Amino acid sequence: MDKRDEADLKGDFDLAAHHQARAYWMYTRARDLVLGTIKQRDPKFAEMMKQDPKAFAAHLKKEWADPEEDLPLLFWLMMTWNSSINNSPDADANVDMPTIRTIAARVAEVDPGFEDAGALVFLGGFECSMPAAFGGDPKKGRKYFDQAVSLTHRRNHIVLLNFAQLCAFAAQDRALYVSLLREILDAPDQGNSVRLSNKVARRRAVRALARTDELF
Repeated sequence: MDKRDEADLKGDFDLAAHHQARAYWMYTRARDLVLGTIKQRDPKFAEMMKQDPKAFAAHLKKEWADPEEDLPLLFWLMMTWNSSINNSPDADANVDMPTIRTIAARVAEVDPGFEDAGALVFLGGFECSMPAAFGGDPKKGRKYFDQAVSLTHRRNHIVLLNFAQLCAFAAQDRALYVSLLREILDAPDQGNSVRLSNKVARRRAVRALARTDELF
């Protein structure tokens, strides 16, 4: 993602497409591996994914409730699947987003702070980015991001970056957008657990801040 964005900013669109394709196949492979493990754990999972979201949510509530055994599988299915869609060359891949949303909602229900509130960040991005006709709700999205920031104590700057790029941008809230990006750039080191991801967030924040006038 970072390399693709850098290439795109430089106008090297062939290289950007190359990195996007690599990311797509990597995340698709990871998704399939996680899904394979899930199917062994729950033979009904694949079929239930195709059902009405309420029926799928009810199945998850009944069968996937163990924070230690179940949440890692659900979380990484959500993350790899979403990343695969974000890098897919086919816009029709977005048809799977409601299914991922249901999985994320289950993770957030069991443990909203799991893996630096990753499920809340996904839900916030979904609500802020999707039009109302497709189920989006910007106010709800803002609440998800506020909760994620609170649970991570503002230490994970990827959370702040997504808050800026998905929520503040969608709301065309320039002040919030700039404030969040400045916070990333001005923050001191937050420790080993987030140092690498925060470095990535910092590089992306520099690029995002440079585009402020273009986006607002």
